[in-house]
Amino acid sequence: MRCCVYQPRTYRRQCQRAGLAGYRVCVGESDLFILADRDIAEEARQRLVAVRQDLTAYIEQHPGFADALEPVKVVGSAPCMVRRMADAAVCAGVGPMAAVAGATGEEIARCL
Repeated sequence: MRCCVYQPRTYRRQCQRAGLAGYRVCVGESDLFILADRDIAEEARQRLVAVRQDLTAYIEQHPGFADALEPVKVVGSAPCMVRRMADAAVCAGVGPMAAVAGATGEEIARCL
């Protein structure tokens, strides 16, 4: 995965809710903001590390997945998140990495 230039996420200030605490969880280029009624930051961080490792391992075996600018067929025993990214790419007519942020957030939310 490539490094990107940080952009302030000022919209996160608008997401605060009474009774919920906000947690920022960052690993590499992934930057999540989680609202929860208890501190789940460490659980989220551990899951984010695992999700990123799964995606990185898939990309190492299938390098075209990361560079594709249009939908690609997923081959082999791909992680569920990779399959969801590929499905989203088909719907939008773009490369699967366009769905990486949403798929990562969804994967973490499903686990927590």
